[in-house]
Amino acid sequence: MPAHPTRIGVVVLHGFLETIDIPVAQGWSASSDRHGFVAIYPGRTDSWNAGLCCAAASVAKRDDVSWLAAAINVARSRYGLTTIYLAGNSNGGMMVERLVAERPTVSNHFAVWAAAPEMPTAGRWQGDGNLFSGTDDLVIPRQGGRVVIGGVLALIRPAANTGQWLKGAQLRQTLIPGAGHAPPADWPELAWAALSH
Repeated sequence: MPAHPTRIGVVVLHGFLETIDIPVAQGWSASSDRHGFVAIYPGRTDSWNAGLCCAAASVAKRDDVSWLAAAINVARSRYGLTTIYLAGNSNGGMMVERLVAERPTVSNHFAVWAAAPEMPTAGRWQGDGNLFSGTDDLVIPRQGGRVVIGGVLALIRPAANTGQWLKGAQLRQTLIPGAGHAPPADWPELAWAALSH
């Protein structure tokens, strides 16, 4: 909990083969202390089932949507939160997009890095989404394509097509010149600025 918490929670989803320690290392807890939001770090083994991606969770068709929605409800109640924002990178960002497609009332704002619309079906979501990516990302190509992630062939849809999968959303795309797949050092601050605008 930040020293002077607001009633805003930011749910931060880790990427593929990451743990909940990674968002902390990225600086999300420090950003929470600076801005007063409650940082929430749910974790799911090696991957999230974002639909077409990624790896074991997707192959097993694990119900991460229900699990994540329940975890967010617990955090909302525990910390007395009135507002939930979502953030994630890579597979975590894909999971954010699937979550709002299937549970549109969970949040009205998200910021994702190096994500793609991998959800199995389109949804209607009227929130604000911020899609960040690096121009030099070779892992999740912005134009989409077939890539191998964790030994599993995955179809990556173009990030520019996210609006076709989140109908009604207000989406902004930001390309960071020279950045690759990993989020930049200022990712928590970049995301928070977008979420809280």
